[in-house]
Amino acid sequence: MAHIPRKYISDIGLWLVYAGLTMLITCSLFIRSNVNTMLFLSVFLVIVGIIVHVLATKKESKY
Repeated sequence: MAHIPRKYISDIGLWLVYAGLTMLITCSLFIRSNVNTMLFLSVFLVIVGIIVHVLATKKESKY
């Protein structure tokens, strides 16, 4: 496994949220039929991204 700097690991939560939002916007603009798999995956990415971001922020904080 390659060496990944800690600052990038702490930003993984935000990148998951960005990926989920991009998927939601893409599905709503270009795919007119409701593809439930894509919608659930994008919502899952947003929720997991928020959780990871909050946990990383709490871990870096002194309090």
